Amino acid sequence: MVREYLRSFPLFADLAEADLTKVGELVRQRKYREAMYVFAEGDPVEAVYFIQSGMVKASRMDDEGHEQIVNLLVPGDFFPHVGFLDGGPAPATTVTVGETILGLLNRRDFMALLGEHPSITARLLAAMDKRLRGLQDQVKELGLLTAPSRVGRILLRLAQQIGEDRGELKVLHLGLSQQDVASMAGVSRETVSRLLSEFRREGIVSGEANQLVIDVKRLTKMV
Repeated sequence: MVREYLRSFPLFADLAEADLTKVGELVRQRKYREAMYVFAEGDPVEAVYFIQSGMVKASRMDDEGHEQIVNLLVPGDFFPHVGFLDGGPAPATTVTVGETILGLLNRRDFMALLGEHPSITARLLAAMDKRLRGLQDQVKELGLLTAPSRVGRILLRLAQQIGEDRGELKVLHLGLSQQDVASMAGVSRETVSRLLSEFRREGIVSGEANQLVIDVKRLTKMV
């Protein structure tokens, strides 16, 4: 049921059951196939989306027409983080990674909820603050770290977000390409390919592109 998965979102953690039921009645569920657009950069923001299953990547185009992935969103995340107050424009293009189920809440209904429930507003501000800090960290990484450290930190971030525990190891069942990882790290695809080969030789990662096994402890020490 929609109400049951909404409870997993921090925004709604403090709502009484009756209020959560009302929110669930407002949320529409949509199923997306792999590589489907949710909305494009610059579109008016007409709804807030909650990820029930699957993954969504948010990206922007730089001045040279290259894609830059700015965020990966997983179950428990909502988006966009800006634009819902005034209706847009959307800060990034969002595309599904694999089959994905989203809950859609009309922007007007979401704004009404903020007015009725101060706890949602407080948690929303905390989520936006966390997102801003994450963006600041990414900018710092791109400016100061070497390519191996950048790629290593991307893999660690993915392991924390979507990794499957296997003892001290994390398994990534990726729907992302090497080009996607390169876009996130601010390096070329060839650099990602070379570094993955080096990581494999050193025993830091193993497996193929769609299923990487990561030794988190060793990779953490390296980056």
